[in-house]
Amino acid sequence: MTQTDVAKWDELRDEIFLPLIHRAYTKAAVELELHRKNLRAKSPSVNPQFWQRNRTNLSCLHHLMDHYYSKVLITNAKLSRLTDANPSTISSILKEARELGLVTPDNIPTQETVDFAIMATKNLVTETDFFHYTQEFAMRVSIAKGRQAL
Repeated sequence: MTQTDVAKWDELRDEIFLPLIHRAYTKAAVELELHRKNLRAKSPSVNPQFWQRNRTNLSCLHHLMDHYYSKVLITNAKLSRLTDANPSTISSILKEARELGLVTPDNIPTQETVDFAIMATKNLVTETDFFHYTQEFAMRVSIAKGRQAL
């Protein structure tokens, strides 16, 4: 491939592939947002209302579940760093989560929270097109990266 071919490819990639990649990403993000909205509407449980109240709460849930699966305890300070949230905000979130019975005093998700997270993932997989759009996104990125390497 000549330098001219590489330059043409770079131009095409930016004009064609990047908008296609972004479109697939946007579709996946929209599906995920719709999924979260539907969970809040469907579930009588306090879990979706609490964890999906805002991005910080949802981010806390993701990090708590990650540490739950890794069997590693997480401190308020570390959770604050990971979520880029004020330590007092994290402390308040975890205090309320404990009061609702969603996490233990050691910041371990309770069985109710684990069950909610698993149910939410099951619904995401079976009731939305999220993974279809995620696969489309991954495929387009792979194509663009493959061409970029030429």
